[in-house]
Amino acid sequence: MLAYNLLHETYYNCSKAVLKQVRQKEQTQPIRTNEKTKFLTCKITNCNTNYFDLNIFAFDIVAISGIKGYLKTCEKVHLALNNLSIDDLCIVFNGHHEYFRGKIVSIIENKYDIICIDYGNILQNLTADQLYELPDVEVFHIAPLARRCQLYAVDDLNQSKAIEEIIKTIPSAEYVTISIENEDDKYLFVTLIRENNAIVNKKYQSDDKNIQDKNEV
Repeated sequence: MLAYNLLHETYYNCSKAVLKQVRQKEQTQPIRTNEKTKFLTCKITNCNTNYFDLNIFAFDIVAISGIKGYLKTCEKVHLALNNLSIDDLCIVFNGHHEYFRGKIVSIIENKYDIICIDYGNILQNLTADQLYELPDVEVFHIAPLARRCQLYAVDDLNQSKAIEEIIKTIPSAEYVTISIENEDDKYLFVTLIRENNAIVNKKYQSDDKNIQDKNEV
């Protein structure tokens, strides 16, 4: 028990340090698309039919490390079933020795769909014994770290094709590079570059100016 308490205290102190670093980084390195385009190293964490999620190393990796450490060691208290609602935040257990920050997106007949807010993927048909209260500590107040993206200047049909044909097939160990061309309240519009320097957008980009205008918000 003493060893557990020491480990928990270590993770807690590290988490406080992580939060301080993240806040400093947010103050000094905000994502601003009106500045000169910057190339950022990323890891793709999830794909949907018309968007994909990723973590940006320069902004997210320190925070993710702190959150994962605290999730592993913090006390787990099951959520009260009679108080669960859509959009409630929680800790979710994926059944494979991993815990994540989550948000409830669906409740049907005592089954729960939970989006992992730091990665973008949805865990489906979970039971209540996989859901825990999210402790009210600073490290968990960091905004969700999954960055939702679309390819810049690519129409909806080709967006889906690019995700299905290429982005879904990118190995989990591969690092990609993005440049953020623009953004709105839903997406970052990015140019996506693979490790072999192939630019994914080029194969699917349209010359239609309306597509360009759609991304210029």
